[in-house]
Amino acid sequence: MMAQKIKKPLTLCVTSGKGGVGKTSFTINFAIALSRNDSRVLVIDGDMGLANVDVLLRLSVKRDFRDILENGTDLARH
Repeated sequence: MMAQKIKKPLTLCVTSGKGGVGKTSFTINFAIALSRNDSRVLVIDGDMGLANVDVLLRLSVKRDFRDILENGTDLARH
């Protein structure tokens, strides 16, 4: 039996100095394209004031990244 080779995750950051340039739309579409090529994808919207990935994907979010940073919430347990 051969051991499975573990791939290191690739981390990408999409950023801009200006709002309204399409960062969220690009990120969502890129994540969809990667997932269609059998990649596992995690998108974290780091905008603490106006995160809107959930809005564009029509998701109902109960907890967010702020819960991790401010309260130490373990999102995997919820």
